[in-house]
Amino acid sequence: MTKEEYENFKSLKNEIKQELKAMAKDIRRGKFLRKPDNRDNITDDDRAMFFSKDFARKGEYWFNAWKVDDMGQVFRHKHVAYCQFFNGTEYKKMEIKTRQSNKLNQDKVKAYFKLWEVKLGEVVRSRAA
Repeated sequence: MTKEEYENFKSLKNEIKQELKAMAKDIRRGKFLRKPDNRDNITDDDRAMFFSKDFARKGEYWFNAWKVDDMGQVFRHKHVAYCQFFNGTEYKKMEIKTRQSNKLNQDKVKAYFKLWEVKLGEVVRSRAA
């Protein structure tokens, strides 16, 4: 791997790492807001991300717990893909005990692999031109 390819690799790795950190922060905030007692100081960002308007109840907002769960699943697959793609970590070392009903979707992990390979290829091609 040339120095330029390494820098591109490192740059993409840091970019994805920052995305994962931001996702983790959002998930923690969503889990905090699950309890109605914690909803005293809701920001506009919180309202946009975790709440929906219920038009049947005169426009009241209600909490979308499923959004937090979906964010957790996206984070899980992206984190596993990140560890395997950039660090070469084996899946068995990341998730030692996984319930049969909670198996990882390998197609989602492979989709991240393909996306990042394309991004790395584009960066290398744009620098070479």
